[in-house]
Amino acid sequence: MHPTRRQRDCLAAIRDLTLILGRPPTLREIGFRMDISAPCAFEHVAGLRAKGLLKVTPHQAGVLMNDCCPTCGCELTKRTKATS
Repeated sequence: MHPTRRQRDCLAAIRDLTLILGRPPTLREIGFRMDISAPCAFEHVAGLRAKGLLKVTPHQAGVLMNDCCPTCGCELTKRTKATS
């Protein structure tokens, strides 16, 4: 299943914020970047998780993109692994 337009926007926000912050963003940060509330950001993230495009580690802040994200071509994964 392909992400919706807003889900692609959410993926782009997560990618950009991860590169800017040097860590995965929180739902509040995603919401601020997308100009939506944190609960709305949660809904987008939940949809992306269901499609296998994101993973969230319980009890840790931040949303992680999966290694193979067709929307961004894995550039985020390559950059974050190279800088680690």
